[in-house]
Amino acid sequence: MIDNNEAIARTLLDPSDARTARFEPVTSGMSGATVIRVVQPGCSDRFAKIADAAIADALRDEVTRIAWLSARGITVPRILRVNEQLGSYAVLMDAVRGTPADSSPLPIPQLVGALARALAALHRLPPDDCPFDETLGTRLSRAAAAITADEIDVAQFEPRNRDSAPEMLLARLTAQQPAEDIVVVHGDATLSNMIVDMDG
Repeated sequence: MIDNNEAIARTLLDPSDARTARFEPVTSGMSGATVIRVVQPGCSDRFAKIADAAIADALRDEVTRIAWLSARGITVPRILRVNEQLGSYAVLMDAVRGTPADSSPLPIPQLVGALARALAALHRLPPDDCPFDETLGTRLSRAAAAITADEIDVAQFEPRNRDSAPEMLLARLTAQQPAEDIVVVHGDATLSNMIVDMDG
């Protein structure tokens, strides 16, 4: 039996591909989108990301960011197809060559050098050209809205903050805002979110 997300992923493929592809759920990540690896003989892996109405805007934003970065020479997945259906937004992208940095076989010095070069390439992009506002004021406003909407999962807090109410943390962060050096950043530069190939 095909579940709804697999059925949506199939709509992103050509009919002949949809018949021979295998669909594997990807359970890592915290975006809230459903991610499915599309495996097909003779083809590189592809990934389908599917978001329902509640988080579709975040996936649309991701596609826009990918297109913007790609146009500036940053290595990102290629967007192959987008499908918007009633109540869902889905995108098919190719796999970036390499492995997540947290499982890379590269020696640590090479890995650190590769990550530093990648982040430096982002930081060299002119921030005035970047249409995405992630300044502290914007992020704190978003946090305040999430607190008001009761969307905060305190179980995700770092251990040092587990005994603090979200409102208290927001007040502390608001009062302690440092001066900002505006640059283009990754936004979620965890090792699992950065792909490194064997050439660094």
